[in-house]
Order: sequence, then structure tokens, then C-alpha cells
Amino acid sequence: DVEAKLQSDVSILKTTVFQLQSALVEKEREMETIIADKDEEVRRLRKKLDENFIPHRREVDGVESSGKPLEQALSEKIQALTRDLEIKSRAALDTETRLNAQITSTNQVVESLQLELKAKEDQYNETVKVLATENSRLKATLEETFVPNPE
Repeated sequence: DVEAKLQSDVSILKTTVFQLQSALVEKEREMETIIADKDEEVRRLRKKLDENFIPHRREVDGVESSGKPLEQALSEKIQALTRDLEIKSRAALDTETRLNAQITSTNQVVESLQLELKAKEDQYNETVKVLATENSRLKATLEETFVPNPE
């Protein structure tokens, strides 16, 4: 009786072990699929990152492989980019200052030319007025001294 119960329990345990082993194998297959999917997603994201955000990844990887840690390589790259940005900012500021000076100079020349034009227009108007007066005077003199032709 006890032996039959033990045989039954062993049989149940063997079935349970077989089911658990089958479940374990299935979970291992699922895990392999998940790992493969994860690796594929990592490759896809790295490719996207390389295309869009780290165009010089080979340089950084090259620096890293020569013994420098990635953080140091990135820090040096950031410092170099910061220096380049400062140089470009200074050049832009110098250019802006020079262009503003040229604009101011041009505005002064325009104002000077406008004043000169106004003076010339005033001089012209005065000359026209003098000539009109002289013309009127000459006409009046001509009319006073006009002698009709006795024909």
C-alpha cells in the first residue's frame, strides 16, 4: 500500500518534472527570441543614432580604442567644438561690428549728399528766379524800346 502510494507519487513527480522541463525549454526559447529581438533593436537604434546624432562615431570609437575612455574622448570633442563655436562667435561679432560701422558711414554719406542736393536745388531755384527776373526785365525793356516797323 505504501509502496503503491510511493510509486504513484514518483509517477506524479516525474510528470511534474517533465512538465516543468518542457516549460523551462519553452521559456528558454522565448528568452532567446527576446534576446535576439533586443539585439536587433539595439543594432537598429545604434544605426539611427549613428546616422542622426553621432556622425563622427568612428572617430570617437577610434579614440576610445586607442586607450582613452569614451567620456574623455567626448569631453575633448566638446571642448574642441566649444572653441570652434567661440571663434565663430567672435568672428561673427567682429563682422557685425564692421558692418554696423559701414552702415553708419554710408548713412553719413547719404545725409551729406542729401544736404548737398538740397543746397544745389536751392541754388538752382535761386538761379532760375534770378533768370526769370532778368528775363522779365529784358522783356519790359524790349517792349518799352520797341519801335514798330513803319511799313
